[in-house]
Amino acid sequence: MSIVKKLRRLAANFVFGSMRVPLRFFLGLQSPQAEVSVWLYGMDTPRDVTFHHSMACAAPFTVCIAFDKDRVPSEKERSRLSLKLREHDGRKRVLGELRLKYTAASSTSGPELMFFEVTSAKNYCLPRLRLWAHRLRAAYSIWRTGGDQSFNFKMTPLDHRAMEVIFICPRPIMLVSVLEESGGNMFPMNVMGQIDDSYFAFSLKGSKFPAHLVERVGRVALSSIPMPQADVAYRLGPNHGTKSIHWHDLPFATKPSTAFRVPVPIFSLRVREMEVEIIPKLGSHTFFAARIVHDELFAEGLEWAVAHGHYAAWRYKRHSTELVSLLIENARIKGDGPSDRLPM
Repeated sequence: MSIVKKLRRLAANFVFGSMRVPLRFFLGLQSPQAEVSVWLYGMDTPRDVTFHHSMACAAPFTVCIAFDKDRVPSEKERSRLSLKLREHDGRKRVLGELRLKYTAASSTSGPELMFFEVTSAKNYCLPRLRLWAHRLRAAYSIWRTGGDQSFNFKMTPLDHRAMEVIFICPRPIMLVSVLEESGGNMFPMNVMGQIDDSYFAFSLKGSKFPAHLVERVGRVALSSIPMPQADVAYRLGPNHGTKSIHWHDLPFATKPSTAFRVPVPIFSLRVREMEVEIIPKLGSHTFFAARIVHDELFAEGLEWAVAHGHYAAWRYKRHSTELVSLLIENARIKGDGPSDRLPM
């Protein structure tokens, strides 16, 4: 290697770090995840909303938070709310922060849902210089290719920064099964979250077929995927662009779900069947809040999950051997699959 190439590599390692971590970083976690907690600030006392919130829309970047109907924030409190993502154990360090602006509310038969656009986003996982170097490189890549083709909608720099922060908290990737008389579909999804003991929320790109299918049918089955089967589940990403699939073409066997008799993967760790109650359309995404009708655990194991690469770099900075093995696993899962950009 020439001295010039060596100097370039040293400079790149100094700016970006010696280990290149993909933005969409897959890892296997026990459910529910206990790595990062999400806290709401601005009310009487900070509230743990780790399992009471969900990303709702990418552009404009919007978060949904669920409240008991008798404990919703007052008008004054709504103007000063923020989310802080903290290390769950250890020193409970703040890893990211989102400032919120209230925009709307919707009622379910259970919790009250409130929607907030993000007005600022701070990421503390990487040193500021390294963080901005990554952002500049990503912006240059998008500019050079004429736009971010993986999203099919325009995101502002703030939207991108908010995405970085919300995915500091590792989130499961599940396979969604939807069945109607004329066909159905099965596709992976990670823009979702438990918002109450009996409610789940998820968002789908409003311009894609799955959003229209779920809106028509009104009920879905969400399957948790064991990490060893993540690669075959990942290959279903193109189904987001398909009106309907032939179930026998799936690369694995299925079984009917208990309540709806919808095809779900034979290897599912857990299957949640739910009925959609509200469907607000927020911008780039259609939001679905659904009541869980049946929840069945079939096996224990590490669940396929995703986190932002910046969190992964922070998480494994003292465990480079483990990071290398996970990067190999990420390459196995992705293969020649869809784009590395978030969200799926």
